[in-house]
Amino acid sequence: ASLQGRALGPLKEVRARSLGELLKLTLAMSSLTLAQELSFGYTTLSMSRARVDFLTLCVERWCDIEAQARLLLAEKAKNHPAAADSSREKELEAVLERIGSLPSELL
Repeated sequence: ASLQGRALGPLKEVRARSLGELLKLTLAMSSLTLAQELSFGYTTLSMSRARVDFLTLCVERWCDIEAQARLLLAEKAKNHPAAADSSREKELEAVLERIGSLPSELL
């Protein structure tokens, strides 16, 4: 059990780090999608008020998610690295799920 724990520790660290990188990339891609939607409506002046309101809500959600992601990515495991990594992975996955659903709502 001890050997298995030692072997899994580095793998969990890499997974958590990879999830963090995926989160950064997903945030960037989502912001580009939002920017494209906003600029298209602005340049064509054909966006309805309802669409503007919807995009405003999407931008506010993105900002909330991005703030949550920044805090999560800045956290450092202190006392129990294995337990903290597992918890951090779950939190990263939850934030990824939130941000991942945003672009599909724009369609």
